[in-house]
Amino acid sequence: MTHEIKKYLKEFNDGTKKMFKEFFHKKTNKKQRANMWTFSRLISSFLTVICSILSIILSIPGLFILSGVITAFGAITDFFDGRSARKYNSSSDYGKLLDQVTDKVFSIMISINLALFNPLYLIIFIGEGVISIINIYYKSKYTDLKINSTKIGKIKQFPLFISLALGFLSPINNIYKCIANISVIITFIVQIVVALSYIIENNKLIKKLNKTALIETT
Repeated sequence: MTHEIKKYLKEFNDGTKKMFKEFFHKKTNKKQRANMWTFSRLISSFLTVICSILSIILSIPGLFILSGVITAFGAITDFFDGRSARKYNSSSDYGKLLDQVTDKVFSIMISINLALFNPLYLIIFIGEGVISIINIYYKSKYTDLKINSTKIGKIKQFPLFISLALGFLSPINNIYKCIANISVIITFIVQIVVALSYIIENNKLIKKLNKTALIETT
């Protein structure tokens, strides 16, 4: 597993260097626009956490509001990166890897950040962590396995982003907090379904690979 993680880190590092190089070149700018939208979501997750922590340390509520605005921007980029990739036909293996990494980092960091104000958000962190572990397990154990996101995995992003957005409104009053808590619970249920769907789909793919390998050897 350690070898696979190092491999993906190298691919991520090399792809990121190439992305910046091509984005700031006039001839190759368009094909990296989608990746830059995705990368900006990655940066926004770190900025959100920094602003929230500073809001606690410095007792400045405005910084917490700013962190909510940054989170909203990060969520919106999930729409723009896909649209840009389709518009310029710039889909790539690095783009898919970047999108997967960014989605996980964004959701995990923001949920931990919101857990400082509402501990219930820890279950979103747990849900995303479980999904990540499942993906890492299958990728490390079955190197020939091409793992794609399931439909429900893509749908999951909608309640997830709604829950994260509501988290920044929950300190206003108990009504917002109650709505946010319900949304978090719904998101966690969807996360469980997604985790199970990944296990089922990956096991189906493994059976197909084993059958193919058996046919080739006979």
